[in-house]
Formats: sequence, structure tokens, C-alpha cells
Amino acid sequence: MDLWIGILLWFAVFMSGSIVGGLCSSKNAKIGAGCTSAVFIILSLIIFQFTGGFEYYGLKIDIFYTVISIFTAFIIAFPFSLIASRVAENTNMQNGPFDLGNLNIF
Repeated sequence: MDLWIGILLWFAVFMSGSIVGGLCSSKNAKIGAGCTSAVFIILSLIIFQFTGGFEYYGLKIDIFYTVISIFTAFIIAFPFSLIASRVAENTNMQNGPFDLGNLNIF
């Protein structure tokens, strides 16, 4: 795969997850973080499958390790998404985009 196509696909996954997470986080930051993480993982797996699949890259499908990997990826991604959702939720854009004086991510 060409480098620029890879970057474009990464950007598409990133933007899709960010948009869905942003829409979900307007209701609750934890829901937004979960939605963002789920979209990142699901879209990444779909793109991976359509760009050659597991066998193309020399990988084999083992259900146990696949489930463990997806669970681990979600556990790692969730806290970062939660922090990003909290920052977006608590940032007052009237003071400017870089005024984080009243920021409380917890």
C-alpha cells in the first residue's frame, strides 16, 4: 500500500472516530470515550481486512488472541478517549481555544 493511501486511511479512521465520539460525548463523556474507541477499533479492523487481510500480512486468525487483542486495545484506548472527551466538555471556547485555566479532566 502506498504511504499516502495509508495516511489518508488513518486520517479517515481518526476523523470518523472523533466525530462519532464528539456527538456521543455531548450526552456523557464516558459514552463518548467508548464510542470513539469502538469506532477506531472497528474501522481499523475493516480497513485492515479490505487492504489484504490477515493472510496477506502473514498473520493467522486465532479467535482467542483476536478477542484478547481487541479487549486490550479498548482498555488502552478508553482512558485516552475519556480524557479527550473531558477536555472537550470542560473547555470554554469563548475564552479562546487555548485557555485551559478552568480545565478539570476528572
